[in-house]
Amino acid sequence: MIKFDLEKLENLLNDFYNLSGITVSIWDADFRQLAYRPKEMPKFCAMIKSTHTGNARCLESDTKICAAAALAGKPVRHICHAGLSDVAAPIVYDGSLLGFMMFGQIVDAHMPAAESFDQIKRRCADLGIDRTALFSAYRELKFSDEHLIASASNILEACTHYAHFSRMIELETGQLASEIDRYISERLDQKISVDTFCAKFNVSKNKLYFVSHQAFKMTVNEYILKKRIAKAKQLLVSTDEPIYIISAKIGVPDYNYFTKVFKKAVGMTPRRYRKEGGTTL
Repeated sequence: MIKFDLEKLENLLNDFYNLSGITVSIWDADFRQLAYRPKEMPKFCAMIKSTHTGNARCLESDTKICAAAALAGKPVRHICHAGLSDVAAPIVYDGSLLGFMMFGQIVDAHMPAAESFDQIKRRCADLGIDRTALFSAYRELKFSDEHLIASASNILEACTHYAHFSRMIELETGQLASEIDRYISERLDQKISVDTFCAKFNVSKNKLYFVSHQAFKMTVNEYILKKRIAKAKQLLVSTDEPIYIISAKIGVPDYNYFTKVFKKAVGMTPRRYRKEGGTTL
């Protein structure tokens, strides 16, 4: 559904890194890292991630900032578990989340190195890493002030728009949308949930919502209801079946509820719709 042109995206990350000297990466909407520049991470981060606990904390920290950026709809900055600054920006198209760009592993340049490292040392004390080696790696990190971080954040946000505009990220929703439509049509008499779709088509809820908005211009549940009502209208004018039978056939066994949602969608009750031969208000 979402196609990432990794070669072009890696070139974009290269340009960002060459200009700023700041590590930068791109992630999909499920918080999986797709590309990273430079190819070799800073020694400090490599040392942290070499431990099981440190690696788990890095993943949790990255996931949290991406989730916060998705919620805010704009770049978000935070201090990671090891005490470094990171910024993440969501990649959004037509209200749907496609992924993220992130830069970071930055040290506050206004704080003396020894003082800053004392804080980091406390954060990482339980990882069992040699402090002398960790301090040496820490001094190799990028030291940046607030103005540089703010400027880099603005450029990162511009890159998220450019990535989609220049088709580095393309949307491929047609085939899956057709399969979803067919799946619904064949099971209108059954209970259909978002979790059912996610399991059936092996997609996340984010991706399912994205495809639904792109293909149907509404949520999945709204589209299911639309197809139920359309089927009910067809059965009302083409058969003499009792309305409660038709209600059950479209997966709404509660007759009173069916009448309520039908009237809201069509503008009249099922009984009146049948009487008037399918004429809507």
